[in-house]
Parts: sequence; structure tokens; C-alpha cells
Amino acid sequence: MLLDMQKTDLETKLEPVTPGPHMIQHVLALSFSTMVEEDVVKNSVAGFVCITNVETSPQMLTLLSPQSKPLTETIYLMSDVQFMDNNA
Repeated sequence: MLLDMQKTDLETKLEPVTPGPHMIQHVLALSFSTMVEEDVVKNSVAGFVCITNVETSPQMLTLLSPQSKPLTETIYLMSDVQFMDNNA
């Protein structure tokens, strides 16, 4: 750990994200948690989806998901991981 770093700088933090084009191709984890007050970062995830399109006016995301059924009410966790399809 660097001298000027605080212990909290190394911990994963939750931050709200405003939907926008910068989210396209990002992989989101689907949390089993339904409220942010729960320890979302330390809980297991239900699965993963990829954002294929973002509409900002109605704030709607189009997701690539292995499940065809509607997704349940959940918290989506975004990371820096992006899906790159070489077959497109």
C-alpha cells in the first residue's frame, strides 16, 4: 500500500451511474440483493447481462441475457468489463 493511500481507497464502493451511451457493451452483474442497504458487494450474484443499447429519453436499457424471461427486480452492478464480439 502506498504511503498516501487510505485503507478505504482499496475497498470496492457503490456509486450510482446515470444511463448513457458510455454503458454500451458493458457487462453488468445481477445482484440477489434488492436494496442498496444490504451488503451488495459481498453477496453472490445471480448472473450477468450485457448492455447492447441505451435510450436516454425514457431511460431504457436493452440487454443481452441468457434468460429469455423478464428479469426480476434487482440491483445491477457495473464494472469496467466490456463484451467484445469478434463475429459481428
